[in-house]
Amino acid sequence: REETLATGDFLFLLEPAAEGNDSPLGGKRVLPVIIERKTPSDLASSLEDNRYQSQIRKMVASGLAIKVYLVEGKIDDLTPEQQTLLDELATTKGFHIVYTTNGWKTALTLGQIARLLNEGVISGSLQ
Repeated sequence: REETLATGDFLFLLEPAAEGNDSPLGGKRVLPVIIERKTPSDLASSLEDNRYQSQIRKMVASGLAIKVYLVEGKIDDLTPEQQTLLDELATTKGFHIVYTTNGWKTALTLGQIARLLNEGVISGSLQ
């Protein structure tokens, strides 16, 4: 399902077994993963217009435990400055940096994350 998010590009929701909850999310629970997806050119644009810092701040403020910055495209297209920023995200802000080569690989990665979250919910290890 597609919706506009206040921060990040992807969140994972746990749907309740029964309907009828009047909460803003209709009883759905946000699972503890938030993902921001960028191509190298998107990253360059967000650095130029100062969206990058705002997006990172919002993701950190979300309180979600697992923050993922997914870079889609050729790693060689990243500048050394961009690589340094991504390294800093991982080392100082606890982000997981994930690289995919194209949209198909991104979709596969999102599916793998969803399966891992589902297994965590089923096993009870994800509260």
